[in-house]
Amino acid sequence: MELLEKERQTEQTRAEIRREMEADAAKQREKYEAELERIREKYEQAQSKIQELMEKENRAK
Repeated sequence: MELLEKERQTEQTRAEIRREMEADAAKQREKYEAELERIREKYEQAQSKIQELMEKENRAK
């Protein structure tokens, strides 16, 4: 009987650890997705600025 109780506690502990790890992974994923979105926005702004400068240069010729 004691062995069954220890086994149940072990499974319960594993389940708790798994939930914590999944929650941490979800937080990390959200953090990285937000960072990726900021990088994309900066990239688009840079591309726009490059296009603008190229058009200016072409008009100056």
